[in-house]
Amino acid sequence: MISMNWRKIIAGIVGFLVFIGVIVLIGIVVRNFWPGFSPSEHPIERLLILFVSGVIALTVYNLIKGDEPEEIKEKGITSKEISKKLAERRNRD
Repeated sequence: MISMNWRKIIAGIVGFLVFIGVIVLIGIVVRNFWPGFSPSEHPIERLLILFVSGVIALTVYNLIKGDEPEEIKEKGITSKEISKKLAERRNRD
């Protein structure tokens, strides 16, 4: 099984590649549908493309990284603790 550090590294690399890939894909689609489109004339659209690409890349990153497993702490109960709890319950009744 892959450790969490490796998963974070792989998730970071894949997230970055998705970020760049989505920008390129949007650029190809825009060039095909609007051949005369000039990004320098539309800064808001450029920021929107970066925002959408970032959201998609972060989603992919979080899906790959996953949740960190919680450490299970096993706490042994001693006979003294059991006796103490029983005595407390008897005193309440």
